[in-house]
Parts: sequence; C-alpha cells; structure tokens
Amino acid sequence: MDLDAHLANAGLSLEDIGSSEEEMVRLWRESERSGLRLDWTRIQILAKRGPVDWDIDQLQERLETAQLSLGDLDPALDNDRLESERVRGWRNEAVRQLEMLRGNVPQDQDFPARHAPLLREALVKAGLSPEDIDTSNEEIDWVESGERLPFTPTG
Repeated sequence: MDLDAHLANAGLSLEDIGSSEEEMVRLWRESERSGLRLDWTRIQILAKRGPVDWDIDQLQERLETAQLSLGDLDPALDNDRLESERVRGWRNEAVRQLEMLRGNVPQDQDFPARHAPLLREALVKAGLSPEDIDTSNEEIDWVESGERLPFTPTG
C-alpha cells in the first residue's frame, strides 16, 4: 500500500485527514480481508462449473501481499479445503465435457477430437479415473471417434 504517494498526489498529509499510518494500515487490511472473503465465496461458486486454479492462485497471492492467512478469512479454511475446491472444479469440468461429448450440445465434426482431450486433462488434474464420473476409457475413446450410434459397453 503506497499511502504516502496517494496522499502526496492529493496534496494531503495524514494529519489533514485526521488519521495515522497505523490506522490506515489497519483499515487497508480490513478492506483486503473483506475482498478476499468475497474471492473465496466466488471460488466456491465457480468450482461448481469448472476449474478454479487461477482463482485460487490469485487468492493466495493476495493473501501474501496483505500478510493474511487462510484462517483470517475463515477459521475453517485451510490448504486442504482449497485443494478440495480445486479438485471439485476439475471434476465438474470433466463431467461437463463428458455430457457435451455424449451429445447434449450441438457438435461440429471436429468437436469430439477437441473435447475428449479436455475431458482426459480434467480427470488427470482432479486425480480421478473415468469410473469416478460414471464413464470408462472405452466410452471416451468411442465419443472421441465421433461415431453417432448409441454407445454400448462391451463386457
């Protein structure tokens, strides 16, 4: 926080605004904490739809800059909880890709070849197997092939 620069730019001093450097730092940290709590809520919402790696990284950077911990945002928040949101986001991305590949959205000819690798990537990043999202490598291979007949597992 470059308070001195802001005050100088406005032609003011701390005395002019009836404050002290300690109070300004305290107010800034409270403001940062509030903003970071909103970021944490946003991560929880976004993980319902897909990956949140970037958002979690940004949260961690802002925490470091503000000299705050995860526990300062929420006493129950720790690195394990952040990781579970990261995994949940990738799991939901894998499910979304699978649903699209199964034909729930209009597709062009190259759609399966573009999206099957995204499904596989999401599974790897979530640390899941195809069976964890009610599919199989066989089905993923089949949808990637672009065939439009109904899939029937063998065996």
